[in-house]
Formats: sequence, structure tokens, C-alpha cells
Amino acid sequence: MFLKKIKLKGFTFLETVFGVILIGFVMSISIGAFITFQSAQRDLNYLVYGYDSLRSIMDLFFRSLKTANVFSSSLRSMTTTTALAFIRGDGKCVKITYEDNNLYFNSSSTGDINDCQGIDKGNKLNPDFLKITDFYIEKEDGCSSSINTPPFLKIYLKAKIEKSRHPKEIEILTGVLPKTILCNTK
Repeated sequence: MFLKKIKLKGFTFLETVFGVILIGFVMSISIGAFITFQSAQRDLNYLVYGYDSLRSIMDLFFRSLKTANVFSSSLRSMTTTTALAFIRGDGKCVKITYEDNNLYFNSSSTGDINDCQGIDKGNKLNPDFLKITDFYIEKEDGCSSSINTPPFLKIYLKAKIEKSRHPKEIEILTGVLPKTILCNTK
């Protein structure tokens, strides 16, 4: 019988080098895309967490201002860059302080508005990466000679997220109509 001798031949050195370079090129592109995706995902997570933090702060202010009934006369305009103190409907004193790009909130059982001004600033509300760049509570008086409606309060928060590669600004504006603040009907 005639047996044909089969020559076993492997890859040449040049084919092996070319294959390794090709695999390295494909891997570098896919790793770069994965790193970019992870970075964008992290930035998006900070944005979502920052917005959720602002929303929580806004909800806390909304609930407190909804039942507010006594404000200090010096802050009657309710536009503030430092502190706002008021008595809530349940008799607790609430103090909101805006200081050094941070918001603080404190609630005390003091029922007197003058004592309310003196309580400490309380707990910091925003996380460290979220810098509050603008904050105000503004009273839009609904009282007029023909219409007797309670005043409307606008709450505005604007913050900057400093943790991401590309800092973002987010803002929230909402309003509240306190149940217990009424117009003077004289």
C-alpha cells in the first residue's frame, strides 16, 4: 500500500505575530469602549443621585412649609440667603439655613418664633459632591382688594454636581400653598 506522507505544518512566525497584533487591536478598542461606558454610567449615577437628593430636600421643605403658620417679621418677604425660621402647624420650630453652598435643617419643640431664631443650624441635607449654588423661598402674595387667597410660596433650588468629569447643574422649582397662612382681612 501506498501511504501518503502528510506533512504537518503549523503557523509561520509572521502569521502568529499578525494574529496577536489583531487580537490586541480588537481588545484595546473593546476595553476603551467599556471604560468610556463605565465612566458615562458613573456620571449618570451622580446626576440621578444628585437629583434625588434635591427632590428629597424639596419634599422636606414642602411638607414643613405646607403647615407653616408663624413667620418672624424680619423674614416676612421669605426671600433668604442665610436662614429662615418659622413655626409649623404642629407647634415645632423649623429653621432652614443656607450657608457655604450647603443646606441645613433643624426642627425644635420651641413654640416661640423668637426662640426659633436662636436654634443651631442642624443637619446638613445635601451630600458633599452636591454644592447648592442658589436657594430661595419667595412669597407671592395672593391677597388683593378683590380676591382673598392665601399667599403662595415658591421654593427654588439649584445645585452643581462636582464629582463627574463634566460638572452638571440641576435645578428644581416648586410651589406650596400653606394651609394655615391667611390674608389679613381687616
